Amino acid sequence: MKNKITFFLLLLAAFYTGCTERPNTQVGNNLVDPSIQIAVFDTTFTSVSDTTFKGTVIPGTGSSNLVGRTSAGEDVVTMLNFQTSPRSFDSLDGAVIDTANISLTVNYRWNVTAIPVRLDMYEILQPWNYLTFSSDSASSNTLGPHILASYSDSMNYSRTVISTPIDTTTVRKMINSYLHPDSTAFYGFALRAAANTTPGIAGFITFTANSVLSPTLTIIYSRNGKKDSLKINYGFDTFYSQYTTPPVMTPIEVQGGFGIRSNIKFDLSSLNNKPVINNAVLELTLNKSQSQIEGYSPDTIAVYIRSSDSNLDNIYTSTQWSAYGAKKDSSQTTIVYQCKVTPFVQQWVNNVIVNNGFNIRWAAENSSADKAIFYSSTEADRTKRPALKIVYSKK
Repeated sequence: MKNKITFFLLLLAAFYTGCTERPNTQVGNNLVDPSIQIAVFDTTFTSVSDTTFKGTVIPGTGSSNLVGRTSAGEDVVTMLNFQTSPRSFDSLDGAVIDTANISLTVNYRWNVTAIPVRLDMYEILQPWNYLTFSSDSASSNTLGPHILASYSDSMNYSRTVISTPIDTTTVRKMINSYLHPDSTAFYGFALRAAANTTPGIAGFITFTANSVLSPTLTIIYSRNGKKDSLKINYGFDTFYSQYTTPPVMTPIEVQGGFGIRSNIKFDLSSLNNKPVINNAVLELTLNKSQSQIEGYSPDTIAVYIRSSDSNLDNIYTSTQWSAYGAKKDSSQTTIVYQCKVTPFVQQWVNNVIVNNGFNIRWAAENSSADKAIFYSSTEADRTKRPALKIVYSKK
C-alpha cells in the first residue's frame, strides 16, 4: 500500500512540473505577439461604373434548345443533327420511306404571350460543330429556303411532347449521306419561328440532357412488302440567336440565350494598405418591373473576374475565379442578389490581379432566355446601386 501511495505522489509531482515548465520546442511559442493589436472593420463600396454588352454564347452543351422570337426583334434558331451508325441505315437502302416524324419534348418557355406558336423546320446548308457554333457562325445561307415541316402548338410546359411529320425527301437525303459518301452532304435540321409569329421562346430537351426525352426522329418504311420502323434519338444540337434590329440594352442587364452581359467596377484604392479580407459580398438589386424570369431554369447569376480592361468579355476562366449569386430573400419587396467574392477582392487589394471589375452573366445563359435587369451605378436611389460589402482586418 505504501509503495502505491509513493508512486502516486511521484506521478502527481511530474504532472505539475511538466505543466509549469516552458516548452523546450517552438510549437506553441510566440504564435501571437501580445503587443500586436488587430482591428476589424466593415465598409460598403458603391460601384463607380458599369457597361452592358452582347457576348458570345456557345450553347451546344446546355439542357434546352431554344427557338422563337421576342417583341424586340430577336430570333432564336435551334439546330439538330441526328446521328447513328451507317449500319443502322442499311435496312433503308433501297426502301420506300412512308413517313418520317420528329418529336421534341418541351422543358422551357419564356414570354409566350399568345397561342398557338408556329415553328417551321428547314434544312441546314453548312457544316457546324455544336462545341464551337455561335451566333457569329450563322449567315443568311445557313438555312435552306424551303419549309420541311411546321409545328403549331401552345408550347405548354405541362404538355411534354410535340411532334410533326417531316418531308420524306429530305430524310432520304440524310440517309444517303450516311450510306453513300459520294452523295450530297446533309448537315441537319433547323427549327425557327415562323415570320410574324406571336412573340415567345420555347425550349426543348437536348440530346445530352436526357437520352429518353431527347429529340427523336421516327422513320416508317417499306421493304419487300413489309413495313418497319427506325427510331433515332441521338445526335448533337445547339441554338443561336440573331437580331432583325439592334437590341437596346439597359444597364445593368443580363440575359440568357442572347449573351447579354454586364461589367461592374468598384474603386478599392482606399484599401491600399493590403488588409486581410475576412468577407466580401457583391449585392445587386433587381429591377423587377423590367426583368422577366420565368422560373424554369436556375434563378442565379454567374460572377467572374475580368482579365482585361480593353476587352469587355475577357475573363479568367479558372473555376477559382468564378462564383454564383442567388436571391438574398425572395420574400422581400426588394429583391437583392448576393454573391460571395472574398478571394476576388483579396487578390485585388494585394495587387496580385488588376482590378478590372466583375463580369456578370445569367448562369443558365446556354439554356434559357431569362432576363434580369439590376439598378445601375447611376441610379438616383443610392441604396439600390451595386454594392460591395467588405469586412477586413488589419494590424
